[in-house]
Amino acid sequence: MLDVLYSDVNYEKIQVRALADEALDDEGRHAPLGVVMGDMFVHFTESDPMTPVWFVKLNLESPLDTIPVFQIPMRTVKRRLKVITLMDAMSKLLEINEEKHWTEELLRDFFAAGIDEALEIITYEFRGQKDIDGNPAILHPLTVGLMGANDNEKTVGFLHDLIEDCDWSIEDLQTEGFLDEVVEAVDILTHRKDEDSYDEYVSKIIHSGNRLAINVKLNDLHHNLQRGKVSYEAAVASNDAAKIKELKRINAKHEKALEMIKNAEYEQ
Repeated sequence: MLDVLYSDVNYEKIQVRALADEALDDEGRHAPLGVVMGDMFVHFTESDPMTPVWFVKLNLESPLDTIPVFQIPMRTVKRRLKVITLMDAMSKLLEINEEKHWTEELLRDFFAAGIDEALEIITYEFRGQKDIDGNPAILHPLTVGLMGANDNEKTVGFLHDLIEDCDWSIEDLQTEGFLDEVVEAVDILTHRKDEDSYDEYVSKIIHSGNRLAINVKLNDLHHNLQRGKVSYEAAVASNDAAKIKELKRINAKHEKALEMIKNAEYEQ
């Protein structure tokens, strides 16, 4: 079965290349491969999973001079459309294009990376990491995500420690196709320890006025304090002096941060 799929993908690449070579305008330039949807053009280049699919604004006076707006990896496009090949994706786009007038906002909402992609990313990136108690580190972002009141809060909750604890960047999240508001909130929630103390970091979150980031930070603090209390009691029971001292410091830091946000009248 894998050999068949691999052969199909290779054949698809040949088809894509052939179509690209045939599609020339009057000036001999390659016409972009894709589908017009409303006032947007969905521009394909390759069929590989991480190849970006560009969503661009149409320039009616010069159709080949388009304006890039956002990008989504091919794998996400195929996942949303429930197809395997690029050709199937184009056919499906033509089909759903008949259902409504697709605006930039509708296309963003339909194709943007979200909860599923966030879970896929953190499941891979946090593999093998442990917290102070030796539990899988992924349990914390999973809990914070599940505390979210809506899809964006859940997505940001799952991703809130990704930049800080893993080899990821804000640009990587943009490449994955997450909504601008999700990327912005994750950026605000990332503590860059070489730039800010923890208090300065919390102050920046408060002064950002970004309600999405603030709500997720509140969920983060509530869970950290909850598990911190359990860990502290266990450390006392086992008479682990070093751990008791460290947990006192961590819990005090989180209690102060929660109080700072409450004083700013941002408590949920």
